[in-house]
Amino acid sequence: MVEDVVRSFGFLTLGTRMRRIGEKLQADTQRIMDELGAPLQASQYPFLAAIEKLGPLTLGELAEAVGITQPGATRTVAQLVELGMLEAKQT
Repeated sequence: MVEDVVRSFGFLTLGTRMRRIGEKLQADTQRIMDELGAPLQASQYPFLAAIEKLGPLTLGELAEAVGITQPGATRTVAQLVELGMLEAKQT
């Protein structure tokens, strides 16, 4: 078995280790959501929660509220609109 170099460096690679944990948590959450037959991806829920809490937002505001880039927010909003979960308005 090959040594997990990231793990062996401890705090030096803490960011990478945290990202791994986040990805595992999201994958586990998605697996549970799939088993429950939920129509959304786990990564889409923060968008709906932000809009529920803050009300209508621009794409830039939504990206900032969720903590991702605007292109990422644009993709996710487009998916949610296609699923009928959001209505987008151009200003």
